[in-house]
Order: sequence, then C-alpha cells, then structure tokens
Amino acid sequence: MAEKKYEIRKGAIVQKVPEGIIIFDAGESKLYTFNETGSIIFQSLKEKKTLVQIIASLTKEYEISNNNAKKEVKTFIQSLVKLHIVESV
Repeated sequence: MAEKKYEIRKGAIVQKVPEGIIIFDAGESKLYTFNETGSIIFQSLKEKKTLVQIIASLTKEYEISNNNAKKEVKTFIQSLVKLHIVESV
C-alpha cells in the first residue's frame, strides 16, 4: 500500500521564529503558532519528505520511540488537515 502524501495549501504564509513556526492562512485570514516539533514536521512536509523520514527525524532529534514519534506526527498532520493548511494528495 502506498504511503499518503501531503501538500501545503497555497496561501499559507510561513514564518520561522525561535519558538517554532507561525503560519498565516491567507484564505481563511487565520494565524496559527506551532512549537519546534510542529515546525520540524511542517518543514519536512514542505520538503516533501515521507512520513517514515519525518518520524526518523523526530526519533533522532528528540530520542523518542518510533511509536511515540509516529503518533505525534500523525496527530499533528491530522490537525493541519483539519485546519486546511495541508491536504492529502
């Protein structure tokens, strides 16, 4: 089975800040702030990395289990989809 892929929606303006990332959704006129972990996941999606690659990055960066990283990544991406910041392609 092929892995799901995600794409950043057009109209999302991204600004990296020391605490993480700020995303302005121009289409919805809404501002979202995410922590450093969210920033890593978002940047990885922007770079078109696979979920497996993103999970591997988090396990290395934060020394957490693969299962915990997988759960965090999936939960965060689901949040981005619900907010219409990313979409499944």
